[in-house]
Amino acid sequence: MARPSITVEIGFMTTPTFGDGFVLDSTTQGRLNSSTYLLGGPEWTDVTNYTSECTIERGRSRQLDQFDAGTCSLVLRNESRRFDPTNASGPYYGGIAIRNPVRITVNSSLAFYGFVEDYGVEFSGPRVSQATVSASDAFSLLAQSQIAARTPNAEKSGSRIRWVLSRSEVRFPAEYTGVVNTGSATLGNFAISEGTNTLDYLQSIADAERGRLYMQKDGTLRFRGRTNVPSLTAASFTDTAGGIPYQDISYEYGSEQFYNYVSVANAAASPTAQTAEDSASIMAYGMRGLNKTGMLLSSNAQCLSMATALLGQYGQPEFRVSAITVNLDRLTSTQQNTILGLEISDLITVQLTPPGGGSAILKVARIEGISHARSVNTHDLALQLSTINGSPLVLGDATFGLAGTGTLAY
Repeated sequence: MARPSITVEIGFMTTPTFGDGFVLDSTTQGRLNSSTYLLGGPEWTDVTNYTSECTIERGRSRQLDQFDAGTCSLVLRNESRRFDPTNASGPYYGGIAIRNPVRITVNSSLAFYGFVEDYGVEFSGPRVSQATVSASDAFSLLAQSQIAARTPNAEKSGSRIRWVLSRSEVRFPAEYTGVVNTGSATLGNFAISEGTNTLDYLQSIADAERGRLYMQKDGTLRFRGRTNVPSLTAASFTDTAGGIPYQDISYEYGSEQFYNYVSVANAAASPTAQTAEDSASIMAYGMRGLNKTGMLLSSNAQCLSMATALLGQYGQPEFRVSAITVNLDRLTSTQQNTILGLEISDLITVQLTPPGGGSAILKVARIEGISHARSVNTHDLALQLSTINGSPLVLGDATFGLAGTGTLAY
């Protein structure tokens, strides 16, 4: 067993003094139509040997939350002022800039792709300095753009997402658009106000679909419709022999994701809320309400179907495995690569042997978030998880097609 390798790269902008940049009037770097000396652009630079800490956070903690922008934080040794953007003698001077691309690879698997938001330099005495690099994925591009006033056509959720991403005012690079499923929900032709935040609107589309909109670890956007589910992966985590050992596990049984009265209303001028309730659950536990307003769904029938489905998924308290943490340093290379190949939305199995005795608890869980914490001494990977019980029933699927485990899709 050995700790996984890590490669940390930053794409510093090419300049006349750094990288293979174009230099006007130079007999070598000033030639037109050269494929070697380019006019600007980033040049990937390996800074692994200067990296003392790397933290990655992607995804969300709970099913009913929105997916956040993925973030990466790097702590770099800076005794020579190598990463000081004001150091004219530094090797990357002029190339250190906001929006420099960043990519992190663990073993041979990409773990993060994003863009620098901030460079911070700290000095502690005459000999100690470190630079802190904060980066986020392409969700940050969407969060900083706005949609012009429009009235879209009624269409499926996936089509609406593609339409938004193609808007000239949004300016989302095509290379960061990954797979966008068609979706099941039909969205209404509700007017979009001038200056509507792009990411907020896209997340409202995903909410109407009960789908999943997030950035993948390769830096591309992914939209999964509610009936688009992955197959069960080979990753099986256990506290006994025979699977991938985890270090810590968290589970919950309570009111965190428990709602026995659900109200859903669309974005019509005078909406009529559609409700669903579990009378027996209300009698037993008291009312726990979930209220969703301003949904982009085109009809009250869809709102009622959503309320019914949400009640089926959250109407009773349930034992949920919410997170596991794995120390990658203690795993075989095969186990490491199995985990590093996982992505948000993937399905895994988790086994827990209760410390007080009794039968082992085996759960199929869906990955909601992935985080890395790498230091000079250890590399931990944490998975935020959700239950699959109450998910839309998918006929013929080995996991989501089992009777008694899902709600009828709509």
